[in-house]
Amino acid sequence: MAERNESRPQMVRVLVAACFVAVLAALTGCPGPLRAPAEPPELALGAAEQQRYARAERQLLAADPTARERAAVALLSMEHPAGLGAVVDAMKNAESPAVRASMVRAAAFLEDDRAFEAVLQAVEDPEPQVYEEAAAALARFTQPEQVEAISDYIRSPRSDAPRRRLLYDALGEGFAVSAVPVLIEGLQATDAASREAALAALRRIANRELPPDVDIWREWWEANHAKGREAVLEEHLRSVSEEVHSYETRLRDLESQHDELMRLVGRPDAETAESLVRALQSRHLVVRRYASFRLAGLVRDRPGVLSLGDRTVYMALRDALDDPDAAIRRNVIEAVAALEGDFKDNLVRKALQDEDPQVLVPAIGATSPTTGDEAVSRIERLLADWPDSQVRVAAAGALGTLGDPESVPVLLAALDDPEENVRWLAVEALRRLDAVQAIPRISTVLQRDASPRVRAIAASALGELGQPAGVPPLRQALQDTSERVRQRAAGALLQLAVDDYERMMIIADALQERGLLNESRQVLARVVEMFADDEGMAAGVAEARRELARIMRLQGDYAAAAGVYETLLQTTDAPDETRRSLVDSWLKAGQTDRVVEALQDWVAPGAEDALLDLALEVAEMFLQDGRREPAQQILQAIQEAGTEGLGAELRTRVQRLQTRLAP
Repeated sequence: MAERNESRPQMVRVLVAACFVAVLAALTGCPGPLRAPAEPPELALGAAEQQRYARAERQLLAADPTARERAAVALLSMEHPAGLGAVVDAMKNAESPAVRASMVRAAAFLEDDRAFEAVLQAVEDPEPQVYEEAAAALARFTQPEQVEAISDYIRSPRSDAPRRRLLYDALGEGFAVSAVPVLIEGLQATDAASREAALAALRRIANRELPPDVDIWREWWEANHAKGREAVLEEHLRSVSEEVHSYETRLRDLESQHDELMRLVGRPDAETAESLVRALQSRHLVVRRYASFRLAGLVRDRPGVLSLGDRTVYMALRDALDDPDAAIRRNVIEAVAALEGDFKDNLVRKALQDEDPQVLVPAIGATSPTTGDEAVSRIERLLADWPDSQVRVAAAGALGTLGDPESVPVLLAALDDPEENVRWLAVEALRRLDAVQAIPRISTVLQRDASPRVRAIAASALGELGQPAGVPPLRQALQDTSERVRQRAAGALLQLAVDDYERMMIIADALQERGLLNESRQVLARVVEMFADDEGMAAGVAEARRELARIMRLQGDYAAAAGVYETLLQTTDAPDETRRSLVDSWLKAGQTDRVVEALQDWVAPGAEDALLDLALEVAEMFLQDGRREPAQQILQAIQEAGTEGLGAELRTRVQRLQTRLAP
C-alpha cells in the first residue's frame, strides 16, 4: 500500500512532464529522429550504400508494415534523390493501399520536406486508409508555404467534406497559425462534422474556448494575426507551465490531505470523538467532510462519547458551523442534536441562523423548549417566509412540539401553505397546542383542502379538540369522497359524543344515516349508560333505547334487541308496540320458549284487546308453522284469562283457534 501511494505522485509528475515536453517539441520543431534537408545534394552511391539501397527497396512492398516503413525510412535517410524517388513512387503507384499508407507514415516520421507534395497529393487517394494517413501526416509539415498549400487544397473544388475535416484536424494538431483564415471559413461549412473540426482546431491554436461565431474569431485573428507560430507556441508553453505548477501544487495538497486522513483512520483506535473534533479544523475540505460525517454517526450510536459541556469541544463545533461547506455544517448540527451539555442550545441557535436548507432542517429538529424564545421566533419566521418547503415542513412540526401558544397565528396562516406536508403538520401542531380558537379554520380545511390526507388529519383534530363546534363539519365530512376522511370523521364524532344528550343523539342519527350502524349503536349505548340513573332523563333514555334496539334489529342482532326491549318494559309504561317488537325479536332470535312464557304472563283477566290480539296472532303463526304445542299453550292462557269480556271479533278468533287445535 505504501509503495503504491508513493508511486502515484511520481506517475502524475511523469504525465505532467510528458505534456510539457510535447509542447516544447512543437515549439522547437524536433518531432522526429532525423530531418532531411530541403534540397539534398546529388550523391553517388558507394558499394555499401548500393547494397543498403537495394535491400531497402526490396522491402518497400513487404507484407509486414513495420518492415515496409523501416525500409522507407532507410531510403529517405540516405539523402539521395533515388531513395526519395523510390518512396514517392511507391506512395503514388503501389497497388496495395497498405503499402501507400506505409510510405506516407515514413515520410511523416522523418518530416522530409522533399516528400511534402507527394503526401499532400496522397490526400486525394481514393482509399480512406491512405488519405486518412496522409491528412494526419500533414500535421508535421508546418512551414508557411506548406500550410498555405494545405489551405489552398481545402479551398479547392477537389476537396470534399471528409478530407476537409481531416485537414482541419491536422492544422490544429500542427498549431498552424497561418491557417486560421481557412479554419474560420470552415466554421461556415455545410456539414456539422467539418464545422466542429474547424472549431476544435481554432481553439487548439488560440488556446481559447471561444464560441463557434465567425465574427468573434475574426476579431481574435485581427488582434493576433501578427503573431508567428513560435509566439503562439510560446503562449501555449507558458499555459502548460502554469498548469504544471498548478498540478504540482495540487499534488502537494493531495499528499498532505492523504497524510491527514491516514493519521485519522490508519489505526482502529485513532478515530476517536476527540480526534474527529480536532480534524474539523483541517485546512483540507475532504478531511473536514470525513470527520464531520464520522462524528455525526459516532455520537448517534454513542451519545455519551462526547459532552457539550466541554468548552474546547464547544468552540470547535461552533467554528465548524461557520465552515463554507454546507454538508459539514449539516453533519455538525446532526451531531449536536444527539449530544447533551450546557452549550447545546448555543450551537442550535447558531445553526438556526444558517441560510442552507440542509443545515436548517436538522437545526430545527434539534430545537427544544430550552433553546429559548429567540429560537421559536426564528422557526416561526421560517415557517412563514422560507421558500424551501423542507424547511417549512420541519418548522411546522417543531412548533407543535415546542408547545408555545404564541405560535398559533403563524400556524393558522400555514393552513394555506401550498405544500401538503406543511398544512398537515400545521393542523397537527394546532391540535397538540389545544388551540380551540383554530376550530373554524380547521373546519374550513376539512371542507375544502384538496388533499385527502390533510382533510383526514383535520377531522381527527376536530375530534381531539373536543368542542361541539366540530360536529357540523364532521357530519358533513361523513360524505367526503375519501374513505379515509369518512373514517376519521366518524372516529372524531365518536370522540365528541360525550356529556351532552342532544349532541350525542344528533351524532348517533348522523352516523346511522351514513350507514355506520356500529358507531351509532356505540353512541346510543353510551347515552343509555351515561343518563340511565337520571330521573329527569327517563324519556330521553327510553328514546335512546328504542333507537338502539332498532339498530340491533337492522344488524340482525335480535337477541340483543330483545334484551333492550325487556328493559324498556321494566323501566317505562311500555306501549303495546314495545311488547310486539320484543316478541318479534324473540321469535327471530329463535327463542320460542321466551315468547310463550311472556304471553302466559301477560295474558290475564281483564287484559287489553291489543295484548290478546298479539297473543292470538302469535298462536295462529305457530299453528300455521305446524307448532301445535306452543300454540296450545298460548290458547290455554287466553282461556284461563276468560273470554267473557272479549269483543265479537276476538271471540270468533279464539273459537276458530280452539277448533283447529281440537284433537
